[in-house]
Amino acid sequence: MDARMEDASWITGIIDGLSLDEEPGGHGDTAAEGWLILRGGVPARWRDRAVPLHLVPLLPQETAQMLAGVSVVPPVSTEDEPLLHAVARGVKASTMARELGVGLRTVERRLARLRRRFEVPSTADLTTLLARLGFGRLPSGGP
Repeated sequence: MDARMEDASWITGIIDGLSLDEEPGGHGDTAAEGWLILRGGVPARWRDRAVPLHLVPLLPQETAQMLAGVSVVPPVSTEDEPLLHAVARGVKASTMARELGVGLRTVERRLARLRRRFEVPSTADLTTLLARLGFGRLPSGGP
């Protein structure tokens, strides 16, 4: 690697020899000597070769299921996802209740259920875990 590449702070990593299957809008069976992982935009000289990539942080039980070759079922319902995003952003329970259109007691019960499910002792610990897992970002299409 030349000195210009070593100093490039926009490089996140390089993967040696990886082949991708056909994806919608992709480039077919793409084999390469290596792959450059970037944060942010792609420099103009590589835009025509860029392949979309999505990174999904997995919960411990999801990781274990995938490694065991078992079908992964998310541990949370679609009904709980807005709550998870709000918790990860540190929104107060009363504000969550108002935003979700449910009572405060309903939010408190759902938080207790989520604490048990994620095996954490407090809502603060749940907030930290969910933020680390990426729930702090608003879901696509969300307000």
